[in-house]
Order: sequence, then C-alpha cells, then structure tokens
Amino acid sequence: NTTNNNNAFGFQALASNTTGYQNSAFGHRSLNNNTIGSANSAFGYQALISNTTGNNNTAVVTQAAYNNTTGIQSVYVGHQAGYTGTTASSTTAVGYQTLYNNTVTINTGVGYQAGYSNSTGDTNAYFGYLAGYGVTTASQVLYLGAYSGPDTSTTSTGNRNVGVGYSTLTKTTSGSGNVAVGGNALRVNTTGSNNIAVGDQAFYNNTTASNNTAIGHQAAFSNTTGTRTVAVGKNSLYSNTTGTNNTGIGSYTLTSITTGGYNTAV
Repeated sequence: NTTNNNNAFGFQALASNTTGYQNSAFGHRSLNNNTIGSANSAFGYQALISNTTGNNNTAVVTQAAYNNTTGIQSVYVGHQAGYTGTTASSTTAVGYQTLYNNTVTINTGVGYQAGYSNSTGDTNAYFGYLAGYGVTTASQVLYLGAYSGPDTSTTSTGNRNVGVGYSTLTKTTSGSGNVAVGGNALRVNTTGSNNIAVGDQAFYNNTTASNNTAIGHQAAFSNTTGTRTVAVGKNSLYSNTTGTNNTGIGSYTLTSITTGGYNTAV
C-alpha cells in the first residue's frame, strides 16, 4: 500500500491494495483484492472481496457484492446481495440475496430475494418479498409488494410492466406494457400486453389477451383471452372469458356474458 486514508480490520482485509485510497474494510478478507479502487466501504465476511478497481461502493453483511470487480457507485446491504455482478454500477440492493444475479446498471431491489434472477435487465425497481423474482432480461419494470411480479417458477422478459400489490403479474413471461394495481390483479397473465387492471383481483384470470382495461374489485375476473374489453365497476364483466369488444360501466354490469362480443352496458 502506497496511499493514505485507508482503514482495514480483519484477516487479509485490503490485502492487495496498492494505490486505492479512502477505503474502509472491516471483516475477514473484505476488499481483499482491491488494488486501485477508492472510496469503498466493506463491512462483513468477504464483503466486496473481488473488487479491484471499482469506486464508491458500499457492501454490508457477509459476501455482499462478492464478485464485484469494477462496478461503481453501488450499495449492497444483506447476505449475498448483488452476489453475481462483476461490473454492475449505480445499483442498490437491500436484503438477503437481493439482485443476486444482476450484472448491469441502474437497478434497485429492496426485500428478500427481490429481483433475484435479474441478469441483464436495466432500469428496474423491485420492492417486497420475492418481488420480481423471475425477471431476467426485462427492462423498465416496477414491482412493488410481496410476491409481485414473476414468481420463482416463471421466467420473464416482458418490458415496461408495473405491478403494485400482493401477487400482481406473477405469471407474466413475455407480456409487456401492463399495469396491475391491487392484490392479485392480472395474477396469471402470461403473454398479454398493454392491459390495465386496477382493483383487487381485477383481470385475475387473464392469460394472453391484450389491450384490455378493468377497474374495480374482480372486474373482468374470468377473462382469459377476450380482447378490447373495458370493465369498470365491481364484478363488471365478471364471467366473460373469451368475448371481445365488450364494455361494462357500473357495478355488476354484464356479469353473465361469457363468450359474447360487441356488448355495451352502462
């Protein structure tokens, strides 16, 4: 070491540092491989152990940002948070194995294994227990709430999806441009795109249908493949499954329609 303002406590902490400055390493082999990286803080067993030239990173708890080498300006708090990423930058991961597989920039994850599978998708935000777990390459997605977004058995590449509430959009694979607000809204949607569901269990059973709008408790609840549906009000178009071009405005409107199309009730 040839520089000043470094602090190291623990076996082989900052052991390889040459010209890096203003680093703090507390824990067994924390910042062990750092050479010229500066302004990094590592607290915990093997935190930021692989970092070499990355700057302005903070890693707290065992093996946080374990494989980071050159990534910069990131914060990792939690066991193995941001574990896989080598060059990820501008990343915030808070929670156990949050953003575990992330390798790119500008992602935020808060919660147990939130954004766990995110690999190359960027500009994403995950908040909640297992939120967005199955997202892999999708970008510009927001999942807020426990189990919101693709679950542990689903792989998702769909972009620009927003899920706010418990178990929203849990089965979405390639569907894009969807907005689900409310517990279980668009829960089983897979490839459907450009849908809006607001309300508890709105469009619950939709799978592949696109360009639909449902607002209200269980609005268009049974819809699976029906397209261009507008349901506004509690249980509006509740039983519709494959009918298209239906519009129901008001609670319990067109609740018995199943496969019929081109109906309007206000």
